[in-house]
Amino acid sequence: MVKCRLFIQNFTGSILSGREIARPCFAEYLFCSPGDIQYAEGPWGKPSIVGFSGLSIGLSHSRGILASYIGGENAGLDIEFMREKRDFTGISDAFFTASERARLEWARLERAGNEVLSFYRIWTRKESLLKLSGKGLADLGTMDSDALEIGRGVPCRYWRINGSWILCLSASESVLESIEISADGFQVSEDTGSDSPCP
Repeated sequence: MVKCRLFIQNFTGSILSGREIARPCFAEYLFCSPGDIQYAEGPWGKPSIVGFSGLSIGLSHSRGILASYIGGENAGLDIEFMREKRDFTGISDAFFTASERARLEWARLERAGNEVLSFYRIWTRKESLLKLSGKGLADLGTMDSDALEIGRGVPCRYWRINGSWILCLSASESVLESIEISADGFQVSEDTGSDSPCP
């Protein structure tokens, strides 16, 4: 097998149909036929590929883009379209912890225009860590992206896709350093903002 891979693809539909769209990508990575890819789910819905123990996959989609991960190490990912007109205060009150709300408020006051990006950095980090844990999104409102046990010491990287989407991948340093991205037709650039919640 080659290094861990991240695939970016056009997408419309549900996450279940996303698995079908990702099937040829996973087959390419595994040097097998797409028909050989059979999915299973863990107790909280984390997908896996039958017959490939020790292999990790992940999928996330937003507004017409699907991101999928495959590799020999566990990882969590989340992609979001960065809508500028949202009730960031209402959403953060419902789903962010006190320290995350403080970080968002700091971005609003001290870094004019960065509230949107800061919000999505926090949101995607939280989701990617929960997906890394395999436990789904049930704890989204109570889990602090800085204090979550699985998040302690777990680094992440952010990428901007076509300027309007942000993707967060939480994984080991070895995965983040060696990840290969396949994104034909997309503009992908790393986002290294200083207010990142990654350690």
